[in-house]
Formats: sequence, structure tokens, C-alpha cells
Amino acid sequence: MARSISPAPGSIKAIQRGTATGDGAIAISTINPSKSVVALYGGQGGNGTSSSTTSVPYVSALSSTQLTVAGATYVPSGVSANLTFSWQIVEYY
Repeated sequence: MARSISPAPGSIKAIQRGTATGDGAIAISTINPSKSVVALYGGQGGNGTSSSTTSVPYVSALSSTQLTVAGATYVPSGVSANLTFSWQIVEYY
């Protein structure tokens, strides 16, 4: 008799990673948002010098197929600029 083994609750089901630039929506593979955790790793805009502006992107929405990020666009000296940042979604069973 064959037995089916289910994953333990809390086990990792999937991990998605990527990079993006600026605010907006990022298409992702289908997940269950209520069983997922998002991590954003901020970036630095400008030319990387001490006069550059550092900003912290944040999750403004998460759906089953889309991650929406804000705070990755800033306006140093009146000129709009976009930050490049990394993101990761971990979905659990």
C-alpha cells in the first residue's frame, strides 16, 4: 500500500527572487499571499557617492500574482530618480 506524505505545515513551498527598479508592480508566479513573507533589500540611487540619496522601498500590496512596491523613487535636487533593489518572496505550506 502506497502512502502519501504531506509536507509539514510551515515548510517552505517556494522561493521567488529578483531585482527591480523604481516603484510599481512586479509580476510573480502564483502564491498564497496569506502564507508568504516578502523581503525587500534597499538600494542606493545616484552615483554611489556620499551625496547620493538612500531610500527604503516598501511593499504597498501583495496579491497572488503581483508584488507592488513603493518608496523606490526619490527626487534629489528636483530630478526624479529610481532605486534598484532586490526582493524575495518565501511561500510556506
